[in-house]
Amino acid sequence: HLHFPAAWLHSGRLEIVPTVFGDVAPAYSPANVELLFHLLMAPIRSDYLARLAQLPFIATGVLSIMTAVQELGGRRSAGLCSALLFLLIPEVWWQSASAMVDLPLATLFLANVALLIRLWKRPCAADTVALGVALGLFVGVKYVALPLGLPLALMALAVVIRHRCALPGWSRAGVWCALLALLGLSAALVVAVSLPLGTGDTIRVVGDQPRVDERDAVFHRFYKLKPGMPEYDAYYAEHPELKSLDDRIRAQPQLGTPDTESYHPATSPFQDAI
Repeated sequence: HLHFPAAWLHSGRLEIVPTVFGDVAPAYSPANVELLFHLLMAPIRSDYLARLAQLPFIATGVLSIMTAVQELGGRRSAGLCSALLFLLIPEVWWQSASAMVDLPLATLFLANVALLIRLWKRPCAADTVALGVALGLFVGVKYVALPLGLPLALMALAVVIRHRCALPGWSRAGVWCALLALLGLSAALVVAVSLPLGTGDTIRVVGDQPRVDERDAVFHRFYKLKPGMPEYDAYYAEHPELKSLDDRIRAQPQLGTPDTESYHPATSPFQDAI
């Protein structure tokens, strides 16, 4: 995902960046983790700091798991073992040194769950603030967080109803207003850090863009164009220099097939289904 902040740094503004598969829609919006990568890359114009951005998210996941286990009555040793099992998940330690957003999405989800458990058992103003921020940041990672955030929001509502008069010094209306304000504040902070400060430019809609030929993206060529299709013949008639290389790549084993690095008995069936 460093392609997004790198493109923003190069252009000097935030804009919709065409993805490698030819989609010019903001498929990864709201992209608050990419904004974090952007802030870390800006000072030294390098991705070195951005590749360390996963560390606080990993710490968040570990602390959230330990908190949830102990709040549910488990021992501290059980919480430590559960956190260790989380760290041993291959996808976790693989993404720990990369600029992906799946790990932040997962750890922010865990943070919301841990805070909800704490608030369900005993109301606390500080935990309420943390929940509002965590929920806002979680929904801002990417669109897939929206359906996952809905049950979290409903559980937060249930917590408010359960303890609507129990928070010290807070009225019922104050609790509702605080939650709504904190959710709005979380979204506002995401927007605020995205402003192109110091560039002398403002956020604006990019003008007319040339139409993107999705066949120029390798994903589309290999998954959509098949020999014998009129589109296949038309594309390689326009780009004969690509046909020899593409044919050599097509001759390689497909992704997710046995004896390839991408094969895994648990996940490869999903690749075939897609």
